[in-house]
Order: sequence, then structure tokens, then C-alpha cells
Amino acid sequence: MLFYPKHEDGINSIRQRGTLLKPTIWAEPASVMSWGSSVTIWCQGTAEAKEFCFEKQGRTFPTCGVILLHPMVSGTLSTTGLTDSGAGIYRCYYYSPNGRSERSDPLELVVTGAYSQPSLSALPSPVVTSGGNVTLQCGSGLGFDRFILTKEGDQRLSWTLDSQRHTSGQFQALFPVGPVTPSDRGKFRCYGCYRYSPQVWSYPSDPLELLVSGPFPKPTLWAEPGPVISWGSPVTIWCQGTPEAEEYRLDKEGSPEPWKREKPQKTGDKVMFSIPLLTQGDAGRYRCYYLSPDGWSEPSDPLELVVTGSYSKPSLSALPSPVLTSGRNVTLQCGSLDAFDRFILTKEGDHRLSWTLDSRRQPRGQFQALFPVAPMTPSDNGPFRCYGYYRNSPQVWSHPSDPLDLLVSGESQKPSLLTQQGPFVASRQSLTLQCRSDVGYDRFALHKEGERDLPQSLVLQPQAGLSQAHFPLDTKRGTGVGGIYARVGRTFSLSGWSSDALDILVAGHLPDTPSLSVQPGPRVASGENVTLLCQSQSPRDTSLLSKEGAAYPLLLLSSEHRAGQYQGEFSMSPVTSALRGTYRCYSSHSSSPFLLSLPSEPLELLVSGPLPKPTLWAEPGPVIPQRSRLTISCQGTSGATEYRLDKEGSPAPWKREKPLKPGDKAMFSIPSMTDRDAGIYRCYYLSPDVWSEPSDPLELVVMTGSYSKPSLSALPSRVVTSGENVTLQCGSRQGFGRVILTKEGDHRLSWTLDSKQQPSGQYQALFPVGPVTPSHRWTFRCYGCYSKKPQVCSLPSEPLELLVSGTFPKPTLLAEPGPVIPLGRPLTISCQGTTGASEYRLDKEGSPAPWKREKPLKPGDKVMFSIPSMTKRDAGIFRCYYLSPDGWSEPSDLLELVVTGSSSKPSLSALPSPVVTSGGNVTLQCGSGQGFDRFILTKEGDHRLSWTLGSQPQPSGQFQAQFPVGSVTPSNTGTFRCYGCYRHSPQVWSHPSDALELLVSGHLPDRPSLSVQPGPRVASGENVTLLCQSQSLTDKFLLSKEGAANPPLCMRSKYQAQQYQAEFSMRPVTSAHRGTYRCYSSHSTSPFLLSLPSEPLELLVSGPSGGPSSPATEPISTAGLKWYWIVVLVALVLLLSLLLFLLLRHRRQSKGRTSGECLDMKDRQAEENRQMDSQAASNVPQDVTYAQLNLLALRQQTGAPPSSPSQEPSEEPSVYAALAIH
Repeated sequence: MLFYPKHEDGINSIRQRGTLLKPTIWAEPASVMSWGSSVTIWCQGTAEAKEFCFEKQGRTFPTCGVILLHPMVSGTLSTTGLTDSGAGIYRCYYYSPNGRSERSDPLELVVTGAYSQPSLSALPSPVVTSGGNVTLQCGSGLGFDRFILTKEGDQRLSWTLDSQRHTSGQFQALFPVGPVTPSDRGKFRCYGCYRYSPQVWSYPSDPLELLVSGPFPKPTLWAEPGPVISWGSPVTIWCQGTPEAEEYRLDKEGSPEPWKREKPQKTGDKVMFSIPLLTQGDAGRYRCYYLSPDGWSEPSDPLELVVTGSYSKPSLSALPSPVLTSGRNVTLQCGSLDAFDRFILTKEGDHRLSWTLDSRRQPRGQFQALFPVAPMTPSDNGPFRCYGYYRNSPQVWSHPSDPLDLLVSGESQKPSLLTQQGPFVASRQSLTLQCRSDVGYDRFALHKEGERDLPQSLVLQPQAGLSQAHFPLDTKRGTGVGGIYARVGRTFSLSGWSSDALDILVAGHLPDTPSLSVQPGPRVASGENVTLLCQSQSPRDTSLLSKEGAAYPLLLLSSEHRAGQYQGEFSMSPVTSALRGTYRCYSSHSSSPFLLSLPSEPLELLVSGPLPKPTLWAEPGPVIPQRSRLTISCQGTSGATEYRLDKEGSPAPWKREKPLKPGDKAMFSIPSMTDRDAGIYRCYYLSPDVWSEPSDPLELVVMTGSYSKPSLSALPSRVVTSGENVTLQCGSRQGFGRVILTKEGDHRLSWTLDSKQQPSGQYQALFPVGPVTPSHRWTFRCYGCYSKKPQVCSLPSEPLELLVSGTFPKPTLLAEPGPVIPLGRPLTISCQGTTGASEYRLDKEGSPAPWKREKPLKPGDKVMFSIPSMTKRDAGIFRCYYLSPDGWSEPSDLLELVVTGSSSKPSLSALPSPVVTSGGNVTLQCGSGQGFDRFILTKEGDHRLSWTLGSQPQPSGQFQAQFPVGSVTPSNTGTFRCYGCYRHSPQVWSHPSDALELLVSGHLPDRPSLSVQPGPRVASGENVTLLCQSQSLTDKFLLSKEGAANPPLCMRSKYQAQQYQAEFSMRPVTSAHRGTYRCYSSHSTSPFLLSLPSEPLELLVSGPSGGPSSPATEPISTAGLKWYWIVVLVALVLLLSLLLFLLLRHRRQSKGRTSGECLDMKDRQAEENRQMDSQAASNVPQDVTYAQLNLLALRQQTGAPPSSPSQEPSEEPSVYAALAIH
């Protein structure tokens, strides 16, 4: 048939001859079609029809055609290659000899595939008990205005909701479904669309299958060892059903597909789902089901699995004090320099007791939350810990804070009261009120305003950190709660800490149904005035107008009595597209304002523009380098006579163009892009005397070389498992206020976020992407712009390729000789996958490009990445992947590579002593004057054993950390070292401290004896020998001095006189040797396990001894003066020799002794002198050695004449030397 445009005036001029039946309109194969497909619109009338006309909403003229084949009584309008211009609302009518028929009902033709697909998930689970409720959540990172939910197999079933922006930046809509029946089982999909083009939809989401379970007992779900697990630890999830169960299914909330499926290996009622190493991707909320011969069971109660250890631990303190009198108040303060969105306070020993608060930034940059606890009772004792987490990953927590002990604890905060049905509820419809709080309340009480009693009180059921209770109201009873409808509109609130008021409006309580009409009509142009008229024949004094999808009544007016009716007029002027929608009205009495009539019939208000808006785009794209050529295209309709391009902020049209030949588009060229060309553009077209609506905005961005490019990285990795989430981080130190992320190859996909300054000074923006599917294999770039010039941006970042991995086993990543390597040493990193691997890739966290790539030289399952000489830049966190013929593997576990030797070594000491009684306590203190932010304590022989603490400044200027070892057992002993590092480079450590051996006494039953020769009281300068003896077989003896932090002296034993013994000589004795001594025995096979201590021996050192040969004072003669200078020269020579000796001794001391090694008899005296000198220097400033030379003694040795015995000893000069050793 032939179609031609027909002017509406000609149609209206035809005389109507009676009333003709309105035709039927439909589309084949369907009214919802994918982009580029073919569709035919049919219009069927009566046998007398001679001509059919089709109207499309927004077009001025209809399309008409004459029927050429008789006796066809229908017309068609065919479209091939359907695009967004073909989508819209159609009507048809026909002409017969008796005149023109009525218009058909509207046909909405929808085209899909214009935008990326959204995600669809079921809350709490896709398996729903018959009669229960479920919420289908449709979401996307694109800013869709609306979401549409459809059920597969029946295009008549669809639901539309306006989108709501989530705090994570996601746009989403929640579709309540229920009560669910077996007929609701099926597959659902959802689409997204924009308000300005409601018939142009996105690609459909992945299908979501909704299963309706039978009346079988729900299974039990639990985690071992518990639901809060540290990063990298194993966890086992158990699901227990009935013995008849054939299959078990574990679902993770937010995942459209089952997370795991398991069949029992043998007849039993439970299965286990193992997670060998818990990561961020495993955190979330789980439910399980089982399949019996008669169907699926109900879902289990939810299990919230939390992973801790992803971030640094916060600090927890009590204000004003952790110890208070019962009945007093206390505030627990949890804080961190990391910008956590929320903090969680937990009570140790009971995972069900937790509290959550939003964090607040303090003037000093600290983020903190204050948990008020009042009043205190004896049952509220701790200890407590707190964690931090970010809003976009609520089950991924930081390391726990150090424990805080309190006598009592508690908190109060206002809960929230809500209902999923909205403010309107039909009379006799079921209604459930839900009360929530992030505080651990024990019970909730529901209170109705105007009543004194608290009719309901329910025990708390904590879920995901929220305390909540559901209050179902039995609306079928005539008294009690059922009588609530006599007063149901009154405010509901909570007693105690009261929630905000919630108004419930009951529709249908009054028997009348008002009518709703519109003037001048339901279809109006934007800018016109409209009046909605609500009328009722019953005496009503109030009218309410509501819009479908709105949370609250739009307008409320007093009714007026006119022409025998009660009515309210709702004026809207001028009309905008935001007022488009479906309206209903209600009537009520002012005496019972919450009891409403039945709703009126729905009225749909359509707001249209005069002409369809054009399409505007830029080639080669909207982000252009400076001085590059650009073409802007504007496409309207074929009747356009002129095009106009406007730039935002410019008062006049930026450019005007007329088509050179009949066509539907014009092009605007920019030969060389500059900063002045950047901005936001719109275009219009003229047809023939009316301007169209404006196009969607086109943001034109120019890249300038004046700004350095930012960096782009993927967190946690650029290789993402299918179905998981990834965050793209764009950062720079240039203070960009705005960041743009683009996808290479598709300029329509771009995202913009404001940047945030981090504590490190970096400005960054985090773009969430996911859940990821294979269609997300994209290459991304990002740009930085300043807020004052948002369209003038930096050079692009290096490209970041996002890869989606399959379900292949993750590889193993190892470092040889180990992950802690000194500076300058060689290192080999090995990555082992499967034998089919064709390529290996090593990524370093924070690096946008792969760190290294390697291909196996021959068929094998691993490659090696070599680092000839370790530097600071090689330290960091690494992962590896391998490429198999079917795709990339999952990432390996993390490998943290540490380089040591970048700073001077700290000191390590044991308090009170390195020798500890079995079961006693000891603290290892690591300190340095270099201002390290953190200290790391390691145990020799096992790199997996390390502990990290933040440093604390001391009044002396020293920075230190104290590592409590606790109750010492043989397993705690060993050789320890410590390192220092700074917060900005946590994998770059200092030189290791000197080794410290931790020894435990009392493990061997032997108790040696300790004696002294010549006696316990000696004069300074004499020689003393301490003798340690045992009758038991022993390999070595250790001598310790009470109060000394230095390691004890160790000597090999010697069998003599029927005993094992060792002699510790002190030559000569000084006052520094004064003190209490004990000795121990030990075996070389267990060098850290000692015997019981000997009885204490106190060594008393008196002043220097005198004698008859003491020199006397005599005048210094000329010969004596000569000898005096000789002695001075000799003293200087000896002083230089002493300096060399001390330097050599310091080098030996820095190397330290091997664990368990003792000196033999030859080296005994040298080691004793070293240890005693070290003890003697403990009373003088650190790292300074003093030496004294007595000139009198030197002169006597050189042959000077002795003084007369009768003379008094002279005051001879002494030479002191101070040697500083650093």
C-alpha cells in the first residue's frame, strides 16, 4: 500500500457520518524490539475502511495510505533497521464513506540496546518461600531516570519505577514482588531508560530466575571458625538440611547466579563449601537452600561473612576514662587517619553484639566516631575492639584496633521506622512496619500516637550490623490492632529513643470513589497551563492528589461545594516534563484525615514538545587534543531547513548552518581545537517555521599539554573474576577538582567524578565497575581537569586494560630466597600455573601497566622473573596470572616484597631481661632516633612470623614500640630482630637490629651453683673469678647480672673434678661490676632452654686498695719533667691503640653471636672484658666509651725513681679519652 503525509486540517474538514468503531493497533513480531531489527505496525478497522492513517506522538502530520488490495480491512506501517527515532507512541484511525473513525488505543513501540545493560539481583534471595515477599533490584552506573522490569514470556507484564541514586554513586530501583505464588516463578530482566526518551531502552540485564520454594523446613547455615574472618584465613561454610536432600545451593547476595552448588557425597543432611583463603571478593551476605524430591526448600537465615585485615587498624580509647563508677557515662572513640566511611564497635566473644556509626572528619584530618555508652552496669564489661570500613564494601573491614577493657558498655541512638508499601495502604490489606537501628537494642516497642499502651514488643534480630524488628498488623480483626483503622492515620513512633514519625494513609475506608479530570486535556505541550479537577458527590471537605511513584501525596486542598458536587482544583502552570506521569485523587474528612476514600481512576498526563529533539555528536570524539580538527554533527528530520549550534554561556548562537542539499543533518567544523572551543553544546533545527526541542548536551573536552597526565590503576587488580567488582582509581598530585574516565573505542561511555584529597596529598577519584562480565574487556583512560575550567583537561593517563578472568585455578607466587631481601641482593620471583599456560603476567599494586610479562621457554607450568639487584622501587605488593587458551586465570595470592637496609638499624632490648622464667612475661622494645612511623619484629627462621606496631615518640626524642610477648613458653623463645619503616613506604625497611636471644629458664631440672674467688667483697682493681658448676651433664653455662638488659655471658663447660664448670673472669674489677649475679646451664641442642637459676651471688666492690708501696708526692725535677713528657707520649700511643681496639670490637659486636654459640677458654677473657665494659658503660650516655690512663703508673713502668715511702702520694694527672661509636 502507498503512504503519504496528510495535513490535519484536511482530516478535520471531513464530515463525520455517525460513530465508527475505533480500530485495533498492534506490532509484529512484538512492541519491544532490539536496535536494528524490523517491525511492522498493524491497524485493523471495519470492512468499509478505505484508507488508514498512523499518528506518532510528537509528529505534526500523520502517515496515511490507500488500501490497494480488496477486501483487506487493515493497514501496515513497516520499519527496517529500527533505531531510537522509530521508538514512540503510535495511534491509528481509518476513513470510510461514513467519515473518520475514532483513534485506536495507544501502542508504545520500544527499542532496546541503546545503552549498556544494568544489573538485576534479588533481595534477600532469588529463592522465595510461597507467600513471601522479595525485592528485585535493578541498578547501573549510568544515570538512568527510570528502570523497567519485565517477565520473560509475557510482554504484557512489565513494571516501571523512577531510579534513586545510591550513596555509592549507583542508580537503582527496587521492585517489590509479593506475596509470591508458584505462578510468579520465571525469569526476569530489567532495562534502563532516560526521562526524555522513555521508549529508548538499554540492553537487557542478565536473566534472573525467581524460584518459589515449598513448605519444607529451612536449612541451617553457619561458618567455621566464625562469620568474622581475617584476610587470607580459611573458612568453611556449612549448610544443613534434611536427609532427603539431593543438592545444596549457596547464594551470595548481589550475584545473579548461584555462588556454588554441591551434592552430598553420601547420604547425609549437610554439605560444606570451603574457601581456602578468604579475600575481599568472598565477603558478603549468603543464604543456602536444598533440593528435595518435591522441590526447593525455604532459604536459610542470612549469614553475613566479614573479612578483616584489609586496611590499617584504627585506634580505640575511652573518654573520659576506661574505668568509671557504675551508673556513669562513657564515650568510646574510634579513630583513624584512613578516610573510613563508618566504624564498627564490637564486644569480644559475641559477634552478635556490634554497633555501627558514620565517621566524621576532624580539623586535624583524623576520621572518628564517638560511641556513647550510658549508663554503665556491671554486665557491660569488655573488652571492646573497633574496625573501619568504606561504604561501598560494608563487609570488608580493617584490622581490629587494640582491645580496650571496660567495666561496662552500651549505647543509645534513634532508630528508624518504615514500611515498604509506601504511605498508602488499601483497607484490609496486610501491613508490616519495620524498625531498624545500627544500635544493639534488645527489644523494640511500637507506639501509636494517642494511645498510652505499647501493644507490641519484639526481640531484636541483628542482621548485617542492623538491629531490626518487623511488626505485622492484623487488619482483619475488628478490635485491638485491627481497630487501628479507626485511628490508623495517626503517627507511629517508638518509645524510649523515638524514631521520626511515620504517617500511614488508609485508602478505601470511605465508600465513595471520586473522579479525576484534566483541563484542557491529558496531552499538553511543555509550558502550557493545566488544571486537575477532583470531584465527589459525597460530602467531603478535603481532596488529596498523588502521583504514581511518589513517596508522599503531591498536594492537599480543601474541597469546595459547586454544582451539587464537592471538588478540589489542582493547578499546574507552566507544565514541564517533570510533571508527566499517572495521577489519582482521594477524598477524606478533616476529622479523620488519614482515612481516605477509594482512589479515582488513573489519569495519565502527557507532556510533549513541538518537534522531536535532534541528535548531537562529535567526530572523532568529544575528548580532543589541542590544535586537532573536530567535526560536530547535528541530525534532525528530513524537513529541517536550518540548524543552530549553541554553546552554554554564550548569549548568541555559536554557529548556524543550512543543509547544502535536502537532508536531515548538518556539520559544524572546528579546524584547530583551543581552550575557547571547550564547553557544553546543544543544537536545534527549524522545520518549517518552528524550532525543535534542544538536543541532549554534548560536553566537548580539550586536552592540553599544560597539565601532566594522571595515573590510572585497578583495585584490587586489573584482572577481575567474572561476576566480581573492580574499582578504577585515577589520581594525581596536581589538585585536579574533576576527573573524567573514558572507554576507548566508544565515546558515548564516559564517567565524571569530583576528586577527593587523600592524607598523602594525592587527589583521586574512585570509579566502581561491576559486576564484571566478559563484555567489560575494555581499555580505559582518565583525564584531570580543574573546577574553574572543567572542559580543559590534562593529557590522558596511560591506558589501562581491564581483563575478565575465567574459572581457572589461581597460580602460586613465590620469592626466592624469601620475601624479605637486603638492598642490592638478587631475587627470583616464580609464578606457577598449569601446563597449558602460554603466557605469564606479573603485576605490581599501584602500577597501571603490567610490571613484567614472560612466556615459558618450553612447555611447562611456571616462569621466573629475576631482579638482579633489589632497590626500593622493587618493593611492593605483587600478583601474577597466566593465560590459557580459554582466557586469563584468577590472580594469585598476594606476595609482599620487602627490601631492607634503607635506613640505620634500630636497637632491640628485652624488658626486664632477656632471661625469663617459664610462664613469665617479657616485653621486646624496639627503638630508634630516626622517627620511624612503624616497627616490625621478626623471629629468625620463619618469615611468616612478624608483628607490626606504630611507633610512639618519647620525651628523650627516641621513637619506640613495645611488643608484649606475654606468657613465655619454649615455643616463644628464639632469636629476634626488629626493623623500622615509614608509613608512605611500608615495604621499605631499615637495616635489622642486632639479634636478641630470648631465653626461658626453669625448663631443665638442674640448678647449678655459683661461687666467687677470692670472695664476694673485693677492692676495685683486683681480679675476680666467678665459678659456675653443675653435677649434671651440660654443654654451656650462662652468667647474667640482675637488672642488665644486655645478653648474658655464655661459655662452654669443661669437665673437671667430677663436675661440669665454667670460669668467668673479671680483670680488673671496677665499681661497674658491683651487682647480683646468677648462672644457668644449657644444652647445645636446645640453646634457648635453660636450667633453674643458681642462688644469687652479690659482688661488692670497695674503693681502690692502698699499700706500703704507694707512691708519695715529690717535687718534679728536670729529669722528672723529662720522664713526664715521655710518659705523655707513651699515653698517646696507648690511647691510639685503644681507639683501634674499640673500633674492631664494635665491628665484632655489630655482627653478634650465632644462636646458641658460646666462647671457648681461649676467647673467654676477651668476651668477658667486652661484656663487663658494656655493663660499665650502662651508667654513662649511650654509645660513648671512656678510657683513663694513669700517668703515675706509666712512669713507674718506665723506670722513674720511686717516691719515698714516708711521703704522701702525690696528685698525679690522668688522661681521659672519650670515644663515640655510631
